[in-house]
Amino acid sequence: MEIILSAKVIKFEETVYEKKKVTRDDINMPLLSYYALSKYLKSNNLIEVNGVNDKNQHILMLTLKGKSFAELVVQIKSVLEEGEGL
Repeated sequence: MEIILSAKVIKFEETVYEKKKVTRDDINMPLLSYYALSKYLKSNNLIEVNGVNDKNQHILMLTLKGKSFAELVVQIKSVLEEGEGL
């Protein structure tokens, strides 16, 4: 399977990884981008819907595969940030 990495995918995955559960209100991006990206990540089995909140928004969580992916992204980002001071 091929997953296209973009800044939006990385930011979305990081946010879900840090907060464990997110809704539309937790992600700071245009509405259309949010829905397109969440559909893309769901189709690649990286996130899943875990109910709805009182505003009838989906609550999204990482799948096991998504958690592994997010951990790798966080590790890569930390390695890159360490190298900036060199």
